Amino acid sequence: MDKKKWIRAVDIGGDGVRTADVCGQEVVNLRTRGAISNVDELLSFVAEDLPKNTIGISYATAGDINNHDLVTKSPNAHFLDGIYLAHITTQKTKIASYVCNDMEAAVVGMHVLLPEFSYFMGITWSSGIGECLFQNGVIIANSEGGHIPLDPSPFAPLCGCGGRGCAESILGGKSICRRVINETKALGISISDDVDPCETLDLAYDKEEEWAVSIYDLIVKGMGSFLATHMLIARLPAIVWKGTFAENALPRIEKQIRKEMAERLAIKPDLASEEKVKFIFSPKPKEDGLIGAASILLKSLE
Repeated sequence: MDKKKWIRAVDIGGDGVRTADVCGQEVVNLRTRGAISNVDELLSFVAEDLPKNTIGISYATAGDINNHDLVTKSPNAHFLDGIYLAHITTQKTKIASYVCNDMEAAVVGMHVLLPEFSYFMGITWSSGIGECLFQNGVIIANSEGGHIPLDPSPFAPLCGCGGRGCAESILGGKSICRRVINETKALGISISDDVDPCETLDLAYDKEEEWAVSIYDLIVKGMGSFLATHMLIARLPAIVWKGTFAENALPRIEKQIRKEMAERLAIKPDLASEEKVKFIFSPKPKEDGLIGAASILLKSLE
């Protein structure tokens, strides 16, 4: 380990913080810490047991990042709002530091792991929806795809961004869970507190229960429309997926999603075919963000 140059990669998520030491695709010393509530606690965890040959510290976090330093707003760690995180990390450790958006890091990591794809869109479909477009080594759109409006009606679901009818408010895992809870309550179906509502949805769908099929039909229509919009604009040859909801839902409904895409793509239905756009899962969905964060910092040091 002493002969290699390591980057301490840090993933700040909604359920805690993960750190690992990264060299290329090699990820070692992965550690997880539960919710952290202040900057000093974060820095102490990040700087703990740094390898001797650590050349940088790179963060991946959700939210708006200014100049790869200032965390303008973080939905997962509000104690970082307004903090120049790279600057204070370098002050503490005397090591070059960097901050990037978590989806930016994930997509760069996907490219490191899937170098054969020079142009693709990465999607995280989990509690919410995140996306990023990558082409020839450059992120060409670090967008807020989860907030594309799918339902313009005044009765559409309220989104965390304050709007209504956003993709995330209809297709995000948290939104689907709320729908499942409301639907099962109305039908008199009880779900134990220790059971994930989305797991109940999947089991019921596999049994072709009407209520579950109707929810998945809604998901198909929404995701089909969401992806069709991107295909019309970007002509994507590949979509790389990660996230627990994607892992559970796509094997069940990929064919239906492609059919819905084709209907939405009336002027160019072939764009929904497997020949035109590949659906691929990230080879290392729990590590691609760490690998990407390290890769982004390494490139900045060259």
